[in-house]
Amino acid sequence: MEDTPLIQFGRAERSGPQTIHNDALVIMAILANYEVGRIFIDSGSFADILFAEAYNQMQLGDVSLEKVNTLLYGFAGEVVHPRGMVSLPLTMGRGTARKTCLLKFLVVDVPFAYNVILGQKRNGDDAPDRTPPSKKGKAPEGENSEETETPAKIQPAEELLNIEIIPGNPDKTMRIGSHLGEEAKKEITLCLQRNADIFAWTPQDLEGIDPQVITHHLNIDPNCKPIKQKKKTFRA
Repeated sequence: MEDTPLIQFGRAERSGPQTIHNDALVIMAILANYEVGRIFIDSGSFADILFAEAYNQMQLGDVSLEKVNTLLYGFAGEVVHPRGMVSLPLTMGRGTARKTCLLKFLVVDVPFAYNVILGQKRNGDDAPDRTPPSKKGKAPEGENSEETETPAKIQPAEELLNIEIIPGNPDKTMRIGSHLGEEAKKEITLCLQRNADIFAWTPQDLEGIDPQVITHHLNIDPNCKPIKQKKKTFRA
């Protein structure tokens, strides 16, 4: 039997990713009892997309598709007509963190590097209600008159006391809990007053952040000519 070549990794290969990087978030999950990889999390997308190549491999057939008149923009600037919409269970996590929810995917027949795109807007029954409070209340006349519950306004757990961060300046104050003990009130007040210089009271006080603390980096070749491109987002 021939000797198998030895694969070795040095100290340089053990290091993790560089601190300045813009890696995409790509995950694997269970979709309709299929283990699906290359699921791209796109916070700029308002639709959940299932690409036709992956959908065909799942062998669900067009019978499961609901007809939709929705148009999508952003794949390359052109208008894309989805084949339809399908509701599928998506499962993520393991053990006690495992969760399954029913999502509605638009099936799109275009070549793409990923199988699925998950947007920031959830369509399942477990999705949070994004209806603004101003839109909740009584239904219009002629429709269901049942009132929807308006969420209660969050109130402090106790009354708050105003303390002067800069003694003698009543315009620069903070509030602390009135149920704190006298010693705790004194310690918190002294701590806030000692660090009064870190608070921004006006826009002129926002002098920026030291680059040694954090720096935003765009992974762009400095030799490339800036070109304004069309916005590439999925809109349902």
